[in-house]
Amino acid sequence: MTGWFIWALLGGIVVFILLQHIQYRQNILMISILGLLLGWRGIDFSDSFVIYPTELFIWVGFVVYLMDNLTKRNTKKNKKYTGANFFEIALALLAITGAGTALSFGRSFLDVLFPLKSFLVFIPMLVLFRNWIEDKQQIAFYARTLVYVGVIISVLGLLERYIPQIAGLIPIYTPGSSVEIRYNFEFGSRIELAGFSAWGTPVVSTLLVMCAGLASLMPAPDNGRQKYILFFSFPILVLGIIAAGYRSSWLGLIVILFLLAFYNRPKLFSWSVYLVSGIIFLFSSVYLDRLKTLSFISNPQDPSFIRRSLALQNGWEAIINHPILGTGWGSPTAFNDWANIGVSMGLPGLFVFAGGYVWLLYRLFQYAAKAKEQNEQFLHLAFAGALLGYAIAMVSGAMSQVFPIMTGFWFVFCLSYRLVEISSYEEQKTNG
Repeated sequence: MTGWFIWALLGGIVVFILLQHIQYRQNILMISILGLLLGWRGIDFSDSFVIYPTELFIWVGFVVYLMDNLTKRNTKKNKKYTGANFFEIALALLAITGAGTALSFGRSFLDVLFPLKSFLVFIPMLVLFRNWIEDKQQIAFYARTLVYVGVIISVLGLLERYIPQIAGLIPIYTPGSSVEIRYNFEFGSRIELAGFSAWGTPVVSTLLVMCAGLASLMPAPDNGRQKYILFFSFPILVLGIIAAGYRSSWLGLIVILFLLAFYNRPKLFSWSVYLVSGIIFLFSSVYLDRLKTLSFISNPQDPSFIRRSLALQNGWEAIINHPILGTGWGSPTAFNDWANIGVSMGLPGLFVFAGGYVWLLYRLFQYAAKAKEQNEQFLHLAFAGALLGYAIAMVSGAMSQVFPIMTGFWFVFCLSYRLVEISSYEEQKTNG
């Protein structure tokens, strides 16, 4: 709480609260996305309770929204799906129930509140999106902002991997070792990976998977400069994901590449020139060895697979022994987010979350198929690719127990949700 960025953050909050023009309120959403750049840094209230910049600004925006309603400043009522539905209510109630379950297992209040408040951030997000986002152009704007944030993270990760001296230039982002060393046990080779030290570990590359999914098919803006920036974003994000060496992210990326090859093969061919050149220039054969290790799950020498398989086994045992309520928030990780959610909220919570996830993917692909314009089709496909790739990355964990990434996930999920709501509203209006 003593760093300069904390005081700057608090000062920014005061400025936003004091802003008098309603149209400026939406800037809070953009600043929330930029808050992802601070990674694992936040306001530490204790060793077990941290509030991260992105979620802090979202809750500040929610307070501003409530204040506007109390003071009757919201003169324009948005009637497009302003009410919560079964999915949102059920998920929130199950998450809160998970907190009570965790307390019954003897965990401290702050240890339980920490993951709970990061999970429940989807509630104020949906409220703000429904009242501040009225068309698809705004959704595309925030999606591109997420892509640009991912590019900055990717570039910094690549710089610290290949130019270690960068740590001395920006110590706030690289306070420790900038490179991680791991072993490809099946092939006896050692690999140096981008550490992404500002964000903690290479697991941040799962956030880049969502950004890559958005960048792969996101419609280009009219501005020429931004059009070129968006074009080169995807290759940069891919190189950052590869340099992280996080195999779950590689699997998510492979899904996005298949989706891109199916829907927009010419663009993939154009990007291949930059991707192949970057891979040849930056990466050695040990990266190929690491990719091959995906097929050697039973290798007894690889502690990563052993640790994950044991943790996953313990996670499923916890679900089997406590199928209704699980064991609550703050449970030991299963290194698999689908299992983690089941452990934290029981099978009902897992079914509601997974059901909402599958329903959202289905609707995105459905509206992409119905779209009459290519830009509208690609907008839906971009979010579908981001969520589909991330769903694969979740197999080895990232979201539910890495809280800054959780907020980034909810941004993409809730923007997708709002996109589907607007498309549904437009469809009903057309059909009369």
